[in-house]
Amino acid sequence: MKEIGNRTEIQLKTVNDVVFHVQCFDPFTALRVLGDLQRVLSPIVGSMVGSANATDVESINILSKSIGNICKGLHDYVDGDTLVKLIEMLVREDYISVSIEGGTPKRLSKDLVNLVFNGNPGGVLELAYEVVKVNYGGFFTIFKTLFGGQEA
Repeated sequence: MKEIGNRTEIQLKTVNDVVFHVQCFDPFTALRVLGDLQRVLSPIVGSMVGSANATDVESINILSKSIGNICKGLHDYVDGDTLVKLIEMLVREDYISVSIEGGTPKRLSKDLVNLVFNGNPGGVLELAYEVVKVNYGGFFTIFKTLFGGQEA
């Protein structure tokens, strides 16, 4: 991790043997993106959690129920255009640079995304997941602590 001025830090994330330099969103961008993500993901998570009950939480059946409900939730709430919009919110050219084969980092662009992930859309999803971890990884721990829960 490196400091950039006094604003934020960059974390190096490797996806498909390519190093991405992921900068944290500024606070207002992070909140805007979080709000948009929760609008789409809340119904999906709700359908998943709704499938669990106290009697089967410890059983293997909860895993299969959850996976089925996640898939149904994705199908019900996320079409291709929505998925692309969500990924574009996370994989932002102004917050990510990429080093290909150890080269100098270059600001991410659609052309570089196409070059790096050509034929591998799952790689873009993996990068988006890394962006979520960089920006929101400690969010729920902090939120829980602020409202009287025990620190994890």
